[in-house]
Amino acid sequence: MAAGLHDPSAAEFKARLLNKGKKKMQANVAIMRKMFAAIWAIVKNPQPYDAKRLYSCEQIA
Repeated sequence: MAAGLHDPSAAEFKARLLNKGKKKMQANVAIMRKMFAAIWAIVKNPQPYDAKRLYSCEQIA
């Protein structure tokens, strides 16, 4: 939950979710899920953490 306050990319992502009508807890859980997915990806394929890439608003087709 601290990421939503201190990480600018996560805070922007949280604001987008809140503007779409999500509840605060739903937005926090979405951030936690993204962070867990990033941790798992880094464990499987060691790469440096990049918050801008994790929270990009571009849709992957």
